Amino acid sequence: MTKDNSMKSDAIELLRSGLATQSEVAGLAGVSRQLVRKWVIAAGIKPTAARREWLERAWSSLSNLPPKY
Repeated sequence: MTKDNSMKSDAIELLRSGLATQSEVAGLAGVSRQLVRKWVIAAGIKPTAARREWLERAWSSLSNLPPKY
């Protein structure tokens, strides 16, 4: 696997898991948002839904914390 393939694979995983937006991935990878969009389409993932699910899990876990006084 070349460096470019590894970077693309890592970028796709960030999007699939909801840890980053397409714009953030484009910035990290040093590529255009349009190219990232092509990767998303080719991978058949829905990064917006993944991001929403990740944020919901994060907020849910925060709501279970004891209050600070």
